[in-house]
This record gives sequence, C-alpha cells and structure tokens, in this order.
Amino acid sequence: MPCFPLSRLFLDKNYAIAFSGPHILVLDSLNGTILSSTSSLSDASLLSAVLKSGPVRCAAVDPTFTYLATSGDDKLLKLWEVNGLKLLNQRQLPKKSTAIEFTKDTQTVLVSDKFGDVFSYPIHYSPSAEKQRHDAVSSHENPSGGNLILGHVSILTTFLLSRDECYIITADRDEHIRVSWYPQGYVIEMYCLGHEKYISAIHIPSFLPSILISGGGDSMLKIWDWMSGSIQFEIPILDAVQPFIRVAARRRKDCDDNENENEPQTSKKGKKRGKEKKGKERATEDPSAESDQGSALSAEQLSASPQVLVIHKICTLEISGTPYIVFNAVGATALFSCPLKDGAAVQSIDLQVPVIDFSLSDQGHIWVLLDINWKETRPPVSPRNDENASTSLVRVLTLNSTGQFAEPRPSQLGSHMSLLATLNSIRLLATTNDLKKQDVYANLTWLPKYNERGAPAEGNTGPDNPEEQMTKRQLGRLKNKKAVLAKAQEIAHINPSTSASTSNIVRDLADPRDEEPNAKKPKSSNMEVDL
Repeated sequence: MPCFPLSRLFLDKNYAIAFSGPHILVLDSLNGTILSSTSSLSDASLLSAVLKSGPVRCAAVDPTFTYLATSGDDKLLKLWEVNGLKLLNQRQLPKKSTAIEFTKDTQTVLVSDKFGDVFSYPIHYSPSAEKQRHDAVSSHENPSGGNLILGHVSILTTFLLSRDECYIITADRDEHIRVSWYPQGYVIEMYCLGHEKYISAIHIPSFLPSILISGGGDSMLKIWDWMSGSIQFEIPILDAVQPFIRVAARRRKDCDDNENENEPQTSKKGKKRGKEKKGKERATEDPSAESDQGSALSAEQLSASPQVLVIHKICTLEISGTPYIVFNAVGATALFSCPLKDGAAVQSIDLQVPVIDFSLSDQGHIWVLLDINWKETRPPVSPRNDENASTSLVRVLTLNSTGQFAEPRPSQLGSHMSLLATLNSIRLLATTNDLKKQDVYANLTWLPKYNERGAPAEGNTGPDNPEEQMTKRQLGRLKNKKAVLAKAQEIAHINPSTSASTSNIVRDLADPRDEEPNAKKPKSSNMEVDL
C-alpha cells in the first residue's frame, strides 16, 4: 500500500519538524526520537479534525522553534506549540493560503492567499461572535479579524520579509515583484519588473541582504538589487533543468474530468450552479485550479502533456567563502546548484525520483525529500545506480568546494544519522484518493496561464479555427464586433477624414474571449483558481 511522502522539513539544533500528508511529526534532531505526532493523538475528535483538514499546504515555524503555523484545504490557520505539539488556537482564513511566515518577535503570523492579499494575525486569538464587516480596502471579508497588509490584483504566489522587517517583498502569477513597506503595505517602495512568466520562488541570502533571487516559469534565475528594482544579472537554467523534469503537467481537461467524477450530485440546485459555473464563468475561472486534487495519468496522457518549468524553492549557502545557489523544480528528479555570479554554470545530481522539497541545516547539509510513490513512465535520464533511491524518503547531500553535490560520510553526519534513519522509517499509509488529494505537483497545472481548457497559452499554437472553441456568447459577441467593424470600414470609405477614428475602433475590437461583460469578476481576469 502506498504511503504519504514527506512534503516539508524544518530543522533546528533541538527539533526536526516533518510533514507527511495531513500529519505533523516532531522529532529530536539529536537522536531521531519521535517526540510527538498528530497520527498518534489520544483525542479522537482532534485526530478526526486533522484527517478531515487534508494535507498541510503551507507551514512556518518561528525563529525560536516555539510555535508552528499550518494551513490546509479547510482554510484554517492552526497555531501549534512545538513542544508537545499542542494546538493552541485555530481561525478561519478568507481564502486558501499560499505562504505563511512569522515575524522575528514571534508575535505575528503573516499569511498570503490565492486572492492576492496578505493578512497579519496575532498568535493569541480570542474568537469573536461578531462577524467582521467588509471594508472598502480589503478585497473580501476576513472572518478572523486579520489585518490587511497589502493586496495584489493577481494570485500572490509567495512573499518574504526583509532582514530588518522594514519591507515585505511579494510575488504574483502576473510576473510582478513588489517591494512594500511593512507593516504599511499600502506604501509601495519599488517594483522589480522583468519576468515574462509567473514567479514561484524568491529568496534573500542572509549574507547578502541587498540581493534578491527570483525564479518561476522563465528560463533563468534573476538576481536583483531589490531596493532599486534593477537586475544585476541572470543565470540561465532551462537547459540544465529541462532534461530532469519527469512529471508532466496535467491538461486542464484531465483535471476537469477527474473533478467531475469526484463531485457529488446532491441536489438539482447544486447541478444548476455547476452548469452556470461551466458556462457563465468559463472566461474567468480556471477549472483546474483548486487543483489541489490530483490524478494519476497514464503513460499516453503524460507523453502528450506539456512540459512545464516551475521553480519550487531557492536557497543559498557559502562554501569556502563562495556563495552558491541551491534550487529545485517541481517534478524534476534532480537538485541543482550554481555559484552566485554572472555566467555561472548549473550543476545537478540526479536522484532518480522527483524532489518534493529540501532544507538546509546549520551544518550546511542539504536534506532532500523525495516522492517514493512516483512511477517512471519515461526512459530515465541516467541508469539507476542506487537500489535504495526509490525507497528513501529523505537523502542528505553536501556541496564541495567546486559546487558539486556529494553524499556525506556517516562521520560527517554524526548524530544526525539517527534522525535520517527515523525519517526514512516513517510510513504513514495513504489510499490512492489520499495521494490524489495531496497532489504535490499541482503547481505545474495552475500556475501557467491558459487561453482555453486544455490548451496552454505559453508555447503552444492555437487551433486553426478559433471559433470552433468559442461559446455561444463569445460567437455572438464576435458577430456583433464584425458588424461594427464592417460599418466602421464603410464610413471610412465614404469619408476618409474618419480613418483615424476607424483605426481606433479596429484596434479596440479585441478577441471576444478576452472578457465577459456580464461576468462578475474578482480583482483580475487572471483570478482563475477556485478560492
């Protein structure tokens, strides 16, 4: 029977916190002993609530490893005490979260969501019976009284605070990086513009706090002076990463089919809403998007699916005084590194199964989390040379002085050998539906923008006859626009002095699929995910 992979790992000198599906495990980082786990809670009601909440999507630990904040598909922000894994409080979030971070004083939790907003919450929470009213600034109601810091007009994918916590840097799906004051997020200090695709990862090196590294769907990492908004240099990565991307993005149509299969038909009213959603809101909603529910595709489907680059995480470390970047891509079987300098060459190590995430320890070790449930559907990049590669949940790597990856000797790991052994022994059983729901590769589907269902906008050519894929409403609008255009051309032919205004009319006659005038939009037409 399959088991949940480890999706996140926090490391400290005293504790290691691991996430496996919906469960949280707290371990002693010195001897590897499991101190607490939600899978063994004695409170049946709390255990049931943990299972019901689904996989942990976002998590953060405070600098002192005293508090842990988590969020899942149930839109609940849960605050835990690490020692004993006690649930201190939980509160309802307005939308699904995309990132969580603590402030240095551990008194505030910042949460970004799929509606493009960042809210702050105090760690101490007293539920109020009075529902917060919708104000003129926030884009939606906050049922837990969160304080709005800032908002984007697109899905906010990630954010971080500057080292002095005077600034908050946010990135979104529409290629924007914004530098704002904190906590006065309404004051925008600078934009870092230059990406051509979505941004999925940003990082500020602790030893170079004036530098920002960003990556996403572009073929390079960009290094910024984030206070001036200028690009210092770029590091091309596509040629190095692309051969190792072994998980293909699911087509939107595949996602729709899977979601329709799992959607309960409880009432006629519910069916009617579904039809309205499929027709009226088709132009503004991405059917995959809460594609937090995944699906297992056949080899034929995978081979026909587009290959998508999504940078998952970026970190930095110093080796013999030389700064290095370490990063991974969603669905890639390798971990990558390169010097933090212009013209750097990217090096890789093929781990033969997809890398889910990685963490850096204080000793400079790189703890890599692997997807052992993944099944190879394409010829491997390199032959398997490690029989344990497909059964290890975690592997530990180091970077040598030349920037090459290597596995440390047991003597180098010391007491962490016990922690590694315990992590690799964790086997929390999961059903096929559990793994579909976890869907660790969901970003491959919902981050790229799509013009039509099942047709990626970037890099793919459209159909020979676009009208074949239009709805009746879109065809009607196209007919009206053609009539207006013909009339404008007739007027221009009769009276040449009106040619300038006619040109403006022609320019304004855009593709009728660009917008639906009667559709109720949120903040942006790019808000394509179910929030």
